[in-house]
Amino acid sequence: MTVTAAGPWGTSEASGRDLLAALEAVRRELEDEGWLPALNAARPDVAQSGMLRSSGGSRAYVLRDGTPGRLDAMVNLFDDAPPSAVTTMDAQKEAHRRWLRSL
Repeated sequence: MTVTAAGPWGTSEASGRDLLAALEAVRRELEDEGWLPALNAARPDVAQSGMLRSSGGSRAYVLRDGTPGRLDAMVNLFDDAPPSAVTTMDAQKEAHRRWLRSL
């Protein structure tokens, strides 16, 4: 899978074993330049399950502490998110670990 992002930074493109891996590679490149994409994929409360990821899907769960991911609480990774709602990949991974501990 390949993801391409174009903006004031130029064009960033990466491939990965699945859609999220490709997107994460692009996000790392953008973060290194000081950019955060304003996408649901960059929200701290959004994550894909292993099954969603292996299927190559672009949907992900909106996570709430103490509650498993639910089908009726899903978003598209590439839909817009408010800039104030996004974070770095490291902060997102830590938020995911906190959510897992809350279950």
